[in-house]
Amino acid sequence: MQKKVVCLMGTGHCGSTLLDLIIGSHSDVFSLGEFHAIYRTMQNLQGHSPRICVVCQGECKFWNKQASLPVLNIYYSRKTKLNALAGKLARYVYNPYHFIFKWSQKPVVVDSSKNPWWFRSQFTPAYARKDIEQYLIYVCRDGRAVVNSYLRKYPEKGVVAITESWKKQVLSMNRFYDQFPDDKKMKVYYEALALNPEQTIRSVCDCIGVEYEPQMLRYWEHEHHHIFGNAGTNRMIVKFREQQAATAETNSEWMKKHGEFFDNQYYESQGLAIKLDERWKTEFTPENLEVFESIAGKLNESFIVSKDVT
Repeated sequence: MQKKVVCLMGTGHCGSTLLDLIIGSHSDVFSLGEFHAIYRTMQNLQGHSPRICVVCQGECKFWNKQASLPVLNIYYSRKTKLNALAGKLARYVYNPYHFIFKWSQKPVVVDSSKNPWWFRSQFTPAYARKDIEQYLIYVCRDGRAVVNSYLRKYPEKGVVAITESWKKQVLSMNRFYDQFPDDKKMKVYYEALALNPEQTIRSVCDCIGVEYEPQMLRYWEHEHHHIFGNAGTNRMIVKFREQQAATAETNSEWMKKHGEFFDNQYYESQGLAIKLDERWKTEFTPENLEVFESIAGKLNESFIVSKDVT
């Protein structure tokens, strides 16, 4: 099969981690999580078996054993200006995704870094990716839900700043999406994914050229080695492993360590099935809604999913 990189683009809290895990549960696909966080990871490497994977407890079979930390360090270390320059030159000679294909033994890699800048930088120059097909999936979610999620996490920032940030990101992503080849891109709406996952994932599989596998939807039963990503969604995998008599004490320590990144109570109350999160409808105040509409209401119209989409 032709080597492929599937780039998941979207704002924070758009559902990209969920989609990443589902696609990554295909037998021919390896899911990276938010690969852009490798910069931060390489900056903070400590010890012989540093923590890279947010799913595995302790040493990760993939990142600590199959992958090469020295190679990743060449490409993504920014400890000095010389390190950063060496990484840039290395990417010009040999695309780093080639190593992921080799280490994972999978022909398709999913990167949910979300940022257009990251995807552009990883595939520049063109000759360094001539034997890799690049696909773009724009993960869209109602901006009111996204802004509400950020407000829940960062109330001190305020609705005005968060809405303006969302608008700026969306305008940039829209431009990037419009410039991408039509036969290598698609939009996936979070609401459609949550309400009709099979139909949505079948469409994704058609787009990236792999055969749909029903077991993909039970993503928590599959092996994953994510870098960063939504901790609440990744927690579903840890929760499943707990139920399978995994190390409960270790997982409890993981929850304490990462609890700041997500609403523990909410995710603990959820089952493992894919469910629609519409908390914004009860949490978003009329005052906040009015501010959002004045700043980004028009832009958000294309993110509101109609009944025929779901």
